[in-house]
Amino acid sequence: MVRKYQDRLYRHIQRCVRDPELAKDLTQETWLKAYRGIPGFRGA
Repeated sequence: MVRKYQDRLYRHIQRCVRDPELAKDLTQETWLKAYRGIPGFRGA
């Protein structure tokens, strides 16, 4: 999942914040939050 969406997520965040380093940090934080949320995920 990360490989599939990493670039797309990063580009979206980068367009919003217009700072490449901040976008990298926020992308990692987003994946970490998603990973930590897996146990409570009930499906779509």
